[in-house]
Amino acid sequence: NHFFFDYICDVNACPVGLPYGQSITATKQGTVKLTDKISLNNVLYVPKLNCSFISVSQLNEDMNCFVQFLSNMCVIQDLCSSELIGTGDQR
Repeated sequence: NHFFFDYICDVNACPVGLPYGQSITATKQGTVKLTDKISLNNVLYVPKLNCSFISVSQLNEDMNCFVQFLSNMCVIQDLCSSELIGTGDQR
């Protein structure tokens, strides 16, 4: 199920590293639009995963933003203007 993707295409089997040295295979890649201001490009789709991961360092680089983690949430702000572009709650 790839209902989060705005665009998705097949890719050659691509290993994705998991904790403890395990790996799993991604089969697709695409673009995910999280909000009107946050789109993630080159997102890998791994059919056997039942959760989503975001690379914060990749988010920082792609969106030119910074992410601040608080006790129960995170805040994403534009690096140049400090405009709030997203938030996330702890789950």
